[in-house]
Amino acid sequence: MLRLPAAILIACLLALGALALPHSAAAQHRPEHGHQAHHARGAHQARGAYRAAVHHRRALRVLHRQVVRLDGHLRNGVSLRPLRLSWRSGVLDRERDYWRHAAVRVRSTLRAERRAVTERGVHAVAVARSLLGVPYSYGGASPGGLDCSGLTMLVYGRLGVSLDHSSYAQWGAGRHVSRGAMRPGDLVFFDGLGHVGIYAGDGHFIHAPHTGAVVRVDTLDAPGYSLVGADRPAV
Repeated sequence: MLRLPAAILIACLLALGALALPHSAAAQHRPEHGHQAHHARGAHQARGAYRAAVHHRRALRVLHRQVVRLDGHLRNGVSLRPLRLSWRSGVLDRERDYWRHAAVRVRSTLRAERRAVTERGVHAVAVARSLLGVPYSYGGASPGGLDCSGLTMLVYGRLGVSLDHSSYAQWGAGRHVSRGAMRPGDLVFFDGLGHVGIYAGDGHFIHAPHTGAVVRVDTLDAPGYSLVGADRPAV
């Protein structure tokens, strides 16, 4: 058997150890680098999920305000549940779907209501025009004689809407509307609610003015009349 001197044998063993040492060190450090990379990916995903949740929550709040504002223009409104916010994506997705469908329902109902208001207003103006020339009669509510609230009561009575024979009571019979939002058929009030007529469109209204006059058409800014506001009778 070949025998190597002890010094040579020790040198060979040290050389082999030196060659194996970098691989051993790399093997020890590799799991640490992998763990750090995995942790970094997890943190990045968490930040992305948080930013997405913040965005979804903001978008939901905007959508919710839009739907509630539109619903406020309806006579009876659509049954809406309270807004439910969460940080979980599944809950936010379901909530977003609900409010998107709610927006469709509210807009559809609003369009239908506006069509109905327009049609009813056109009919109201047509009935009021058919009464032009009827003499003013205090307390009158028939084609033989009309006062201001008697005219509006008779017109809407023919459309199936019951109004009190009082301009003050009629002011609260529906929803108040601004001058810019008035539509034909809306009730218009003057002189501290003491006088009422029917808006005919284009800045004109039909009314029974006073004793000695007849049912006629005047402008909203006619001398002697001070517009207080308008009311859209409820169905």
